Amino acid sequence: MMLGSMSGRDAMQHSIANTLGFLQELRETTRDIQKKNNRVDRASVGLNSKQACVLLRMVADVSSVNPHAVLAARRLLPGAVFLGTDTLDEQETRLRLLIDRHRVHVAAAETWAVVPWKRNAVRAVRIVAELRLLKRISELNSRGVTPNSAMMAEMLVQEWPVHMLQPAIVAWLARLPVDLRLRRRWLVKFRRFWNVGYRQLGSRGHLSPGDQRRKVRSKSYHLKSIFGSGFDPKTGDSFRPYIRVRESMFLFFRRDTSCNHFGPGYGVKTWSECITAVREAALMLQWAEWLRKCVLGGRETIFVNLDETPMAKQMKARRGYVCEVIGTVASDWHARITTRDSRSHATLMAAVCDDAELQRHLPQLLLTKDETLTRAEKTALAALPLPIRWLRGTSGWMTSALCKQVFTIYRRAIRAVRPNADIVMVFDVASQHVTRDVLMHLNRLNMHTLLIPAGMTWLLQPLDTHVFSTLKRSLHDLQSRGRGESPLGILPACSWIRIAGAAIKDVLVDRDWTHSLRGNGLHSQVVPLRPTLANFFHEVFPLPPFPLSSAQMKDLLNRPTMERRDACLRYSMRLLEHPLPGPALPAVRMLFPRLVRLPGRAPVASAEAVATEVAAAGASGSGGPAPPAPDAALRRTRSGGLY
Repeated sequence: MMLGSMSGRDAMQHSIANTLGFLQELRETTRDIQKKNNRVDRASVGLNSKQACVLLRMVADVSSVNPHAVLAARRLLPGAVFLGTDTLDEQETRLRLLIDRHRVHVAAAETWAVVPWKRNAVRAVRIVAELRLLKRISELNSRGVTPNSAMMAEMLVQEWPVHMLQPAIVAWLARLPVDLRLRRRWLVKFRRFWNVGYRQLGSRGHLSPGDQRRKVRSKSYHLKSIFGSGFDPKTGDSFRPYIRVRESMFLFFRRDTSCNHFGPGYGVKTWSECITAVREAALMLQWAEWLRKCVLGGRETIFVNLDETPMAKQMKARRGYVCEVIGTVASDWHARITTRDSRSHATLMAAVCDDAELQRHLPQLLLTKDETLTRAEKTALAALPLPIRWLRGTSGWMTSALCKQVFTIYRRAIRAVRPNADIVMVFDVASQHVTRDVLMHLNRLNMHTLLIPAGMTWLLQPLDTHVFSTLKRSLHDLQSRGRGESPLGILPACSWIRIAGAAIKDVLVDRDWTHSLRGNGLHSQVVPLRPTLANFFHEVFPLPPFPLSSAQMKDLLNRPTMERRDACLRYSMRLLEHPLPGPALPAVRMLFPRLVRLPGRAPVASAEAVATEVAAAGASGSGGPAPPAPDAALRRTRSGGLY
């Protein structure tokens, strides 16, 4: 190696440094070139923006340049187009330079001329309809209402330009309110394009100062710390690895993939209670199987499920679609629902059965606290259409005395439609339902009893598994529509009764809920259970058709000291021991002389006939008491009747 020359190692390091520098310079140069080219293209509105300009020209032809075309241009054109413009008029002036050119007019006219319309023409009309929809959404938000997806689809159909209908558009608009999948796809594009949020409006701005203080105070619940990160107000540790959540969040079930039981994380019981829950639920299905196979046989049977649920005068605001309007303070838009209205409610005794014809006549009972009702509210409750009925004179809560009255009402209504059917009443084991007086009253009414285990109504009761969620969703939807129609976003005083009646009629009266009872195993015929129950009970099938023992009944009631087996099964056991006879034969009148009531005075001819019968009876040797002698004194009671 020559003196002063670079070694091989130094040459390699120098080469590597030059290569890295070149790559870095190339990378920066390429990025700069790309940014520069993009800025030039956007500034000159080249070929990439030609289609957007044509679309905006079509929007202006259908509606107007300001504000529809300007608002659409904010989403379709790059942001640099409107730099330096603050008002809609300035933006309109900038937009006209782009869409009033000759070639843009020619391209728009050619697009409109193609029949049926292609993609760009349909998109232009849809943008106009969606802009009108945005205006309605902002109006509803200003009244404290957040429309749901169904309301969004209905409003879009109403706002669609009537004079721009095409066969394909008509079919799409007809499917949108009823096709859930199509509606979801449209809403995803709608939210992304117009930056519409899906959240809940706050209601604190409408609360009184006292309600605001109570709302802040309500956060001091009994809490429990779990692993996480945050601040512990008790210890004062700033970086304690725990967060504070409500202890009630631990009371739920979690589906375990290793076995077919429900564990902590999915319902209302802990893991240690899961096996007990499976056994209790199996006891209920065993009871139903015994009634179906051994007691009822092949006779006509009606299964009726009863349960109570609160019907709030105004339900709390839920999440919905909210327009992000520039310059609007978040507290300006709030749900106009007072704490008093959201907490006051009426109790609904709902009923569903496995007979579609009977469901339309099954009473749906409303219980209210009559002391708090105004005269107008009482008049509106009394005017509810049948079979919705208002029970007067109650405190709004279900009691054991009221339970007996309710069961009598349901028996009378069922017998009017199905006079020969056996009735099985299915209800939960709430304390007011399982008193001895209530169960014995059911036996006197010749109605069978079937109880749902404690803590398992979420899985086994048809009203909880299928009906109540639909009812509350319909009630909230109707209340939201009512607030949206009001100029101030507040429901009138007595409108909650009309809205509750409409929701009950739509969900409970006009719909067939036979599938909900069949899926839960409550039917006179053997039908397959719904998949959730089938996976839950696959280890305990087949169920033995035997009546529950006293210990099993206590487990089902979850009350070890309560003896209710005799009261629950009395009518069913009596029917099993003495089954009902077949069709009655035609009655034949028979005369038994010895059992004929004696007349007040015996004529001479009658006395001789009686003496002859006495002699014949003595000759035949038949037993039984002999009639009195004709000359014997007749004994009478104080009222004058004969003994």
